[in-house]
Amino acid sequence: FEKGKGDVRFTAKSSGGHASAPAKNTPIVRLAEFVTDVEKHSPFKKKMSYEVASMFRSLAPYASFGLKLVFGNISLFRPLLLAVLPKLSAQAGAMLRTTIAFTMQSGSDAINVIPQEATVSANMRFIPHQGEKESLEIIKKRAAKYGLETEILHANDYTEPVDINGEAYTLFCSVIEETFPGLPSSPY
Repeated sequence: FEKGKGDVRFTAKSSGGHASAPAKNTPIVRLAEFVTDVEKHSPFKKKMSYEVASMFRSLAPYASFGLKLVFGNISLFRPLLLAVLPKLSAQAGAMLRTTIAFTMQSGSDAINVIPQEATVSANMRFIPHQGEKESLEIIKKRAAKYGLETEILHANDYTEPVDINGEAYTLFCSVIEETFPGLPSSPY
């Protein structure tokens, strides 16, 4: 499958003001708290898809003994992998859930002015078990806790996974084996 993609802007508003007399919960503070909360406590569910589990199973014979044991027994070690993979790498974590990356921000044009409006934008990638609609609702709800408005700039859902037990994928794997004998093929 190919993850869906969305670009989202979060906006915090206030009456603004001068830095000499700062009010509490300014737009930038609320945005920072929101971003920190999402980064530290992802609101998206981790789940190992059939395709990801199949990738690990297909690579198990080529792994070290410990990994061969884990990857060869995915159903037994699934809870451990769900906990550990995101800590190993961002790429490994992205295989398990919808992701959000905060990429742009804006606020005041002057250092001594509290903005009336500040924004932070993010790029999201939607995973099939929690697609575009559900993922966007989850992040909107989280943003609302901080008094933020959410604007979807662009979004499209994931593509359906390829049938890795089907004729096309089987042909693909046989062409790889024929062209590169001994090279393992793997979904993902």
